[in-house]
Amino acid sequence: STNAQIKRDGKMRWLVLQAEPEVIWPKVKRYRREEGFSLKLENPTLGIMETSWAENRADLPQQGLRKLLGKVFDALHSTSTRDKFRVRLERSSAAGQTELYLTHQGVEEVVKGKEFVWQGRPSDPELEAVMLNRLMVFLGIEKQQADTLLATAKDASVARVQLTHTKEGQVNLIVREEFARAWRRTGLALDQMGF
Repeated sequence: STNAQIKRDGKMRWLVLQAEPEVIWPKVKRYRREEGFSLKLENPTLGIMETSWAENRADLPQQGLRKLLGKVFDALHSTSTRDKFRVRLERSSAAGQTELYLTHQGVEEVVKGKEFVWQGRPSDPELEAVMLNRLMVFLGIEKQQADTLLATAKDASVARVQLTHTKEGQVNLIVREEFARAWRRTGLALDQMGF
């Protein structure tokens, strides 16, 4: 069993786990494999694990067990959306804790002229929450407790950024918050954009 807290800042949520990153990493990797995701990127030194693109099959008619996401392309049914997920583990400033960030990226197939092309679509915070919940349950947190943690995570967001311009025309971003929080939010934003 792993003790966990959910932190929230606006629509972004992340886990704080009572274990070292070296303990959490193999569990998250096993979860990804058991859920049927193939990994495109796996770097334990940086603490980043990213899945390959998976077809979103939630809305397709299925016989038998209905899966949320699948990688197998069906010749008769194909969706026009794909999803991938990135998990980033970061050693917390508190001893023995790990912060786990899960972010989603999506693309959709659109018509441009006479052909179909893939273009990015906004990340889905609710899908991130669902995947975070499933990961918590896999890590040993009771489903009811995981649901409660997600539902009761307090939003700590406040207006804290401003763009300024110098006389020379340079643009500066002023962030009014402690470094650790600014670092966390910047990391999440970069994850969501796929950097």
